[in-house]
Amino acid sequence: MAMAKKKLMNPSHVLIFVEGDTDEILEEVDKKVMERDVRRITDLSLETGLAGIAAYVRSRLDSERMSGNCQPFDAEYLVDLDCACRKHNIEWKTDAYCTTSLWR
Repeated sequence: MAMAKKKLMNPSHVLIFVEGDTDEILEEVDKKVMERDVRRITDLSLETGLAGIAAYVRSRLDSERMSGNCQPFDAEYLVDLDCACRKHNIEWKTDAYCTTSLWR
């Protein structure tokens, strides 16, 4: 079970740290992401569109799994995402979309 802790860094910003199994904590978010039909998205931006979904999925796939946990996205969704990204020249499998490149 996850426990949230709040830490005030700046009067206008609060960072929340969550302890626990990342896959368990983000399971509902992952399901919501998979509800989007990436084949039909017209917004290609990193902030709100296909590039952002691809970046999130990539970060989840690259994150360490606790023993016994399977991948957070099903194979069909990953095929659809890959096809949509190729169609729009979003190279989500390259180093440009790894978390260290995107969130500096």
